[in-house]
Amino acid sequence: MFSDGILAKLHCIEAINKVSSLNRLDRGRWASLVAWAYQEGIFTLPEIADLSHALLDFLKVLQCIRDLNGESSLSDAFDSSTIRLLDYLPESDRNEANLGKSLEECGLTFLMPLLKIRKDMEKQLEDDPDPSRFLHWIHAHLNIRYEKLTVRTRGGNQIKGIEQFAGGWRDGRLWGAG
Repeated sequence: MFSDGILAKLHCIEAINKVSSLNRLDRGRWASLVAWAYQEGIFTLPEIADLSHALLDFLKVLQCIRDLNGESSLSDAFDSSTIRLLDYLPESDRNEANLGKSLEECGLTFLMPLLKIRKDMEKQLEDDPDPSRFLHWIHAHLNIRYEKLTVRTRGGNQIKGIEQFAGGWRDGRLWGAG
């Protein structure tokens, strides 16, 4: 009906908002309905983010979309959108640690892998702050060639110090690692 022009996007938005406000559907069913509308081309991810009342509602929809279309398809759509998930957290909880925790609980860390890398690096440093062992951990657990820039931007001074300790980058690899 939507593709035939009988229903307009505005009608769909109004219907979903009404269903949501009446609480006739639990949040899981609401998310499934919105994910179906996405799959049918009725909504874009940014429009769904605007429809969602909270981050967890939006993440629930993303889970449904992942289940329908797969991680790769969702990841591509998310990467090409302008959605900033941090903006959907309450002001008092707006930080990367809380966002990472929510993504992890929903099985959606693949959408923002930098948060997972950062969390893993911080945990490793807490467990063992020795720069030499941290360097070897980085080499063993991160794809250095692909994530070199990522690690530098997220790790900041810690990585710079480790690079100095190890001798820096040569031929696309961390010199001294291995």
